Amino acid sequence: MQVSNTFSFLSLPNWCPTEFVNLVMLKRKIIFVFLLVLVQQFHASAQMNMTQLGYLDIPTIHSTALNGIWGYTDESGNEYALVGTEDGVSIVNITVPSNPVEILFIPGMNSIWREIKTNGDYAYVTTEAEEGLLIIDLSPLPGSTVLPTSYYTGPIGDEWNTAHSLYATNGFVYVNGSGRGNGGLIILDVSSDPMNPVEVGDFDAWYVHDSYVRDDTAYLAHIYDGFFSILDITDPSNPVLLGTAMTPTNFSHNIWTSTDGNFAFTTDEVSGGYIGAFDVSDPSNPVYLDKIQSSPGNGIVPHNAHVNGNFLVTSYYADGVTVHDITYPYNMIETGNHDTNPHDLPNTSGCWGVYPYFPSGNIIASDREEGLFIFDVNYVAGAYLEGDITEMGTGNPLNNVTVSIDGTQISDFSNVLGNYATGIAAGGIYDVSYFKVLYYPQTISTTLTNGVVANQDVVLEKIPQFNLTVQVLDAITLNPVENAEVKLQHTYISHDGVTDANGLVSLGLYYQDNYDLYAGMWGYSTNCFVDTMITNSSGTVTIYINQGYYDDFTLITDGLLPVMQTEVSGREKFLLVFRELQVQFRTLTMTFHGIVVITLI
Repeated sequence: MQVSNTFSFLSLPNWCPTEFVNLVMLKRKIIFVFLLVLVQQFHASAQMNMTQLGYLDIPTIHSTALNGIWGYTDESGNEYALVGTEDGVSIVNITVPSNPVEILFIPGMNSIWREIKTNGDYAYVTTEAEEGLLIIDLSPLPGSTVLPTSYYTGPIGDEWNTAHSLYATNGFVYVNGSGRGNGGLIILDVSSDPMNPVEVGDFDAWYVHDSYVRDDTAYLAHIYDGFFSILDITDPSNPVLLGTAMTPTNFSHNIWTSTDGNFAFTTDEVSGGYIGAFDVSDPSNPVYLDKIQSSPGNGIVPHNAHVNGNFLVTSYYADGVTVHDITYPYNMIETGNHDTNPHDLPNTSGCWGVYPYFPSGNIIASDREEGLFIFDVNYVAGAYLEGDITEMGTGNPLNNVTVSIDGTQISDFSNVLGNYATGIAAGGIYDVSYFKVLYYPQTISTTLTNGVVANQDVVLEKIPQFNLTVQVLDAITLNPVENAEVKLQHTYISHDGVTDANGLVSLGLYYQDNYDLYAGMWGYSTNCFVDTMITNSSGTVTIYINQGYYDDFTLITDGLLPVMQTEVSGREKFLLVFRELQVQFRTLTMTFHGIVVITLI
């Protein structure tokens, strides 16, 4: 027996499509914001597998903000932080981490950007201030803090005096984003005379924001173009392009490879950007593998990532320093972090740079506002979870299934082959949930162990479909309304249809749950029902709609004016007048919860 449910058009006022729904949603948003604040308060004190050993307030000492950072170890094993600031370079002895001592400050022209790398006993510093490449001879350390310096601005007739960043290794310095040409890569030979570089080649097809060089291969991040490129630089005078790939958020800021050179890791310096992982074993065809964020949903910006063995150490602006286990590059897992900044802002404030290569194992980080930090890191392997997800009955792989570790922000999605890979920093027993729209969700209690790959295959059952008939009638004449638009909005899926000559439309539904139900058409006020329970026994739902106009456009699209239209019809002129009236009356309707209906005579 089919049950008919008739919902009166008087059940809710005609302002329901916008004002009433907004009130319902406001309550939900308040709850969400409250939960988000709790998450952010927890995140603000984030600290996992990292211990702060020392700190130096360089911003206060020199009344300046920090930027890039690198490290140096002298012949006696003393360790130094080479810290870029907006007004120069600070050299800090951190051999005793709890008592860092600045031994020298080299002033420079003011600039937000100052990046540092070392080759042997020499430090090279770029800045977008017009002072060229600063070269610092560190070899007098530790006996003397009188360190010779020089500046380089390019070959005569082809000079440049600004550059964004650099990389240095094996007797070469690679300068990125100079003020010459497109700001591409400039290759300098410093092997014979470190204080007087010789330019031996360049690659100027695109602007280069940052670079990394391994043996005879250069990896370039072309930030604004959204991709990275790979070059063969066996002959530095003739770099050869091997391949390119877009990064996850199309704003490739930096790139670094695994120790064996088979994988590359990128950062996108944009709010909500990702750390990306790529298989670059075939440089002509880089293959995207994975992406990850430190605090999903907060819009935090990643900056510079560096590979240290099986781990990726990243300066992550407002999130401070993060450590990811990259043993399996297709499944990066955050296993360490330390927040250096009290703010959680989606911009470029916070931790700018990090250096994880000291013999002691300590790492240093520069926070723009807060200063120099020295950390001890406990590099912990993740607890991995992998598997295949298929459909019950057919065995077909299911893609885009959300895999979540309950009680955490950790989630992943299955790929087109139904494969998924996720994990967590600390092993234990966790509830893992699997969800895909139109399928029954599953939650499975799973044991995860650090350093061990747990395999868990899952079969999801599709939710059977049931039919619902919606009838739309004129509230005054009780006649069927043909061509009325009907929408059923569920949390996971919406269903749309148009009524026939009998005012009927049949919709196939999956979820027996609460829906927001809308019905309307041009010439009628839209009517709706919020949080209406619909089950497979609901049968037919009848909705009555009033003649009149309400400029809500929840459903009605007919009559919207093109932006550039210069001639309007009589009907469209009416719309323009009505919109002006509607703006004037909206405050009144909100104040008195009244109904404004313009009836056509």
